[in-house]
Amino acid sequence: MKLLRSSLDKFAPLFEKGGKLEKLYPAYEAADTFLYTPGEVTEGPSHVRDGMDLKRMMTLVIVALIPAIFMACYNTGYQANRALVTELAADAAENRQAFAVEAEQALDALPAGVLADLRAEEFAELSAATLVLEPAAEIEAAAAPIVETTPEELENAILGDGEPTAEQEEEFEAALAARAAVDKLVQARVLEDPHVEGWRGWVLGSLGLGPDPDNFAANFLHGLLWFLPLYIVTVAVGGTAEAIFSVVRGHEINEGFLVTSMLFPLTLPATTPLWQAALGILFGVVIGKEVFGGTGKNFLNPAMTSRAFLYFAYPAEITGDKVWNAATGASEAAYDAYTSATTLNTMSTMPRGSSMADLIENKTAVDWWDAFVGFIEGSMGETSALAALIGAAILIGVGVGAWRIMAGCVVGLLAFDTLLWLIVGDGLAWLGVREVAGVGDPEAMYAMYNIPPWYHLVVGGFAFGAVFMATDPVSSTWTKAGHWWYGILIGVVTVLIRVVNPAYPEGIMLAVLFGNVFAPLIDHFVVQRNINRRLARAKATTARPSEDYNVPAPAAA
Repeated sequence: MKLLRSSLDKFAPLFEKGGKLEKLYPAYEAADTFLYTPGEVTEGPSHVRDGMDLKRMMTLVIVALIPAIFMACYNTGYQANRALVTELAADAAENRQAFAVEAEQALDALPAGVLADLRAEEFAELSAATLVLEPAAEIEAAAAPIVETTPEELENAILGDGEPTAEQEEEFEAALAARAAVDKLVQARVLEDPHVEGWRGWVLGSLGLGPDPDNFAANFLHGLLWFLPLYIVTVAVGGTAEAIFSVVRGHEINEGFLVTSMLFPLTLPATTPLWQAALGILFGVVIGKEVFGGTGKNFLNPAMTSRAFLYFAYPAEITGDKVWNAATGASEAAYDAYTSATTLNTMSTMPRGSSMADLIENKTAVDWWDAFVGFIEGSMGETSALAALIGAAILIGVGVGAWRIMAGCVVGLLAFDTLLWLIVGDGLAWLGVREVAGVGDPEAMYAMYNIPPWYHLVVGGFAFGAVFMATDPVSSTWTKAGHWWYGILIGVVTVLIRVVNPAYPEGIMLAVLFGNVFAPLIDHFVVQRNINRRLARAKATTARPSEDYNVPAPAAA
């Protein structure tokens, strides 16, 4: 370590004022302070100083995020492996006989000319039994000419350029149906053997691992291989933007980005394209923070700003039914065959009057404990309320997290949702007193009204957002009383968006940004109230000195 220290000191003059690399001093200082505690000491008269510097604070937040990062990796891999093995492979093995018969019949019904257009002459000679018993690789190779034939090519070959006859149109529709049947059979045969394609499959295979949901190492490593690329891209792109602004402005690179770079990937689905992650963090850093002067001057949480940008700019890739489970990235067949939805997404699309019992039946593996621990589908780091709770304990224990904000979020969510659940939803029916109260008709309401309040604490990203996003010291309130009102506002708005607005089933992201906007106003009213209270107290004390200080009143002249 002495060699490293001496090397850094040797090159320091190059980066200091007057050196050849003076412009790059922020980069040198960032590396130096990342490795070592700054060597400067306070000179002159001593004064009160907080022992919690920014570097130490950010480091403690990263430590508090470790449980969420662990669950992000493990649950992402577990959900993907479970889908590949227990759902896709099992369904494929069960249905391959029916798919083989369907493909055989569809091809047998085609005229010889259409078979030639579909390039299916050889494949059509295979019986259903052969399609079931032959190795999947051979069936996939034999079906390749059919699957590679595009609908446009079939249309040109069968319908031609002129006005098609009714017979030609029937042949075209039959050819498309046969192609789809063969494609479905090939997908089923491929999925019978659970595997992960691409470089992730190569890494897993090199370590002797595969998509095994009962293997801890396979689950954790598979999830890690999805998390790391997003994190690396976030650090590279966002860090570069931070460094550029630091060099131009001539100030040090702030450690706050270390937390932002860790939070942002945790808010994303595992299958988020890397270019979208790069674009999102660039927007959050530049538009959400640097244009206002950098760390300490931004009024919005940069990680949430990045996430909100992606949500509104690319809603299909950030909220669709293909993004929540990494199994869809295992292979093209898995992508086509598997769809998923978060617990909140499922509930928001269920018929009116659906209850929590209907949701549990619809999502067979979802109950309160699964959601609390984090064994549900969703954004990588937001599924585990337990991990967020451990993180909250760490932040509060070391004096970094504002517990009043966390508690306010919980109070606001529980109070407002309990009110809606009892009056509008099936809360009174659950208590057995709705007939007596004569209030509400849960069968006519959106299903979100019927989710009990304690479920809102563990589904979606509420716990993660309340602990790590709402408590951002820059964009949240500063006063203690303001912490309560700020947290309650976020909790109430989360329920308002989740329950009352069925088009957007999450809510915590927009609620935190909404709270960020109102944080200065809340602090203003709290401070003004304290000023008015003190002025009133001072005025009362001046008017009655003998009562307040037990001093004799002045003698009359």
